[in-house]
Amino acid sequence: QCQRDVFERSPADIEAHRAAAIEFFEERFGVVADDPDDGFLFDQVIATPQNNYRVYAISGEPVPSDGYLLRDCAYRITVTNPNGATLGGEFAGVQVPPGTFMVFGDYAINREFSSGRSRTIHTIAFQSASPLIPGFDGSAGFKCELFHPDWGSGLGEGFLAVAVDAETGELRANIRHIMTFSDAPLNGL
Repeated sequence: QCQRDVFERSPADIEAHRAAAIEFFEERFGVVADDPDDGFLFDQVIATPQNNYRVYAISGEPVPSDGYLLRDCAYRITVTNPNGATLGGEFAGVQVPPGTFMVFGDYAINREFSSGRSRTIHTIAFQSASPLIPGFDGSAGFKCELFHPDWGSGLGEGFLAVAVDAETGELRANIRHIMTFSDAPLNGL
């Protein structure tokens, strides 16, 4: 359980975080997460160490050449209706295709040690600034609002593609992600 093991949340904290995700999806996108018959799937996703999701640069901090492990633990809501969906909230009237998804979660930047242990050195909360609409091949550009206790508000933008591992046949995520933090407000993304 990512919420418990990576972010060390108690059962009550996990439930509060889940409730915050549901509230976010309803306010931002007009989607009711707990209604199984509305054409949406609400679930939890994680980027495991096998995804090799890594941080290679942090301004003002030394980062080893092999980077730091980036753990991604999020709640996701995905459009499952084959006809797509019309969003509400801040995106009222926007029609999105099936497979579109939105996320709400946290990143943990972990320093790894030769002993195999790791320690979280930064935690960054994130939430979708807009729906992530996949292309015909499953790739998607994304934009997320970021929140760090010391760095303040930020913006994460990137690209997600799915590739098939030629040796194992497993699907693997290929993610390129740039995070920037600024004193400027995030209004008008």
